[in-house]
Amino acid sequence: PSPEPTEIAMLPPDPEADEPLPRVTSPLVPTVAVPVLKDKSPDTPEVPALVVDTDTLPELVSVPAPDEIVMEPPKAVVPSPPSIATAPPIVLPSPEARVKLPPPLLDDDPAIIEAAPPAS
Repeated sequence: PSPEPTEIAMLPPDPEADEPLPRVTSPLVPTVAVPVLKDKSPDTPEVPALVVDTDTLPELVSVPAPDEIVMEPPKAVVPSPPSIATAPPIVLPSPEARVKLPPPLLDDDPAIIEAAPPAS
């Protein structure tokens, strides 16, 4: 159940009341902004990069060689599982033993089981 609604008495506006005064608001005028002049020279090195000499030593080995392989290569022949040879039975089962019976039919009236409620 929901609570009862709250009653609020709202009287109609007084007909002789003055109209509200209109309020005009003008947007704020931004102040005149003058950019600040930043007179700063860039950071330049004393010696230009192309004038600096760089000595690069030659490779110690004139003919490169591949790295040595540490792991063994895969085996050429994959071993197969041993074969299983099962001989047929010595005496064949009789045809009557091989006949599969159909499933039993369900009873229309199941047996009534009477049970007492658990004792407390």
